[in-house]
Amino acid sequence: MIHEAKENVKAAGLSADLMTMDCHNLNFPDETFDMVICRNITWTLDDPQKAYKEWLRVLKKGGRLLVSDACWYLHLYDEEKKKIYEAHDAAMWEKYGRGIHAHEDAETGKELSSKLFMSDKKRPAWDLDYMMEIGFSKVFALKDISDISRTSMERELNKLTPQFLVGGEK
Repeated sequence: MIHEAKENVKAAGLSADLMTMDCHNLNFPDETFDMVICRNITWTLDDPQKAYKEWLRVLKKGGRLLVSDACWYLHLYDEEKKKIYEAHDAAMWEKYGRGIHAHEDAETGKELSSKLFMSDKKRPAWDLDYMMEIGFSKVFALKDISDISRTSMERELNKLTPQFLVGGEK
């Protein structure tokens, strides 16, 4: 992703310092940033609670956090959602020759996904509750920003998991 970001920065004729680091333990002093933006990462984190606290720590007073993600794996915990997911997945295989999730090995993908902290959370409600619990104010959620964040094929593939946006202020 850093390579892609570098290419995007270059194509825009801009410059930026791009870094990789553990979002649970950022190498920045307290109150460094006006804004922290995350897209499609919180669902993968071992400890999203720690990451949210870290993002709060590095925000300046009045700084804002924006998190865009989706509730990817609730179908692993709900039989009705599982039936709907399987039917939609079969339709996507028929139409596109691929499933909703393009894991090389579907069973391994399912196994790993079921172990993720966020997989059984109802989001964005979980995110809002946790943000308020740790001290964010002016929290908000947009339950579905798929029309502005996904291509038409992505919207069709992922229609059961709309892209949401949550935010808050320190």
